[in-house]
Amino acid sequence: MFYVIDDIKAAVELQCPLVVSCADILALAAVNSVAQTGGPIFDIDLGRRDGTTSYLAAATASDPLSTMNVDALVASMALAGLDINDLVALSGAHTIGEVHCTSFMDRYNSALDTPFPDAAFGAELFSFCTGNGASPDFATLNLKTFLDTQTPNEFDTSYYVNLIIGRGVMTSDQDLYNDPRTQPMVTSFASNRTAFFDAFVASMLKMGRQGVLTGTNGIIRKQCWTAQL
Repeated sequence: MFYVIDDIKAAVELQCPLVVSCADILALAAVNSVAQTGGPIFDIDLGRRDGTTSYLAAATASDPLSTMNVDALVASMALAGLDINDLVALSGAHTIGEVHCTSFMDRYNSALDTPFPDAAFGAELFSFCTGNGASPDFATLNLKTFLDTQTPNEFDTSYYVNLIIGRGVMTSDQDLYNDPRTQPMVTSFASNRTAFFDAFVASMLKMGRQGVLTGTNGIIRKQCWTAQL
């Protein structure tokens, strides 16, 4: 992904040096990725500027973790200025993408008798992540599986359908259906693509307006991986 952003930035710099920020390029890349896989097409705010520093801890401070339940997810989203409705809508992006086995192995250590509502699906993932062995090792935990095992290359509602039938891959996915506060939205989005797309767009726009540098704040980076001071 990052080499693609670097290539885009290099091409843009040839045409209009130090005008388009890396922040805007990343935002546009996300929007176009959604559109190219069948998702909604929408315009976003532009004019962001880049930060003068980059710290991993700061960038990931409000990131939701795969092991979180809805309570923890809501608290995490609040740090980014987002709410429970944004949580459910933006989680729908998991209809595209892959995840390492390390992101859901916690479910096999759960106190629940059946951490996967679809026990056969849980067994299938465990077999994949252990190489059919009794326990995972570093090599197998580094394997990746699709977050949406039904239509992994299409931006659609099947992610939510999977949650209803107990085929959510991560704890943070499946708990959206298990929790009575978020279950109604999951059910609605599973059967109503327009409702999902509308909510997703609204939450994407809201997220894209949080903590943005504009005007004379920040800089325009020449290269996205380093700041020009």
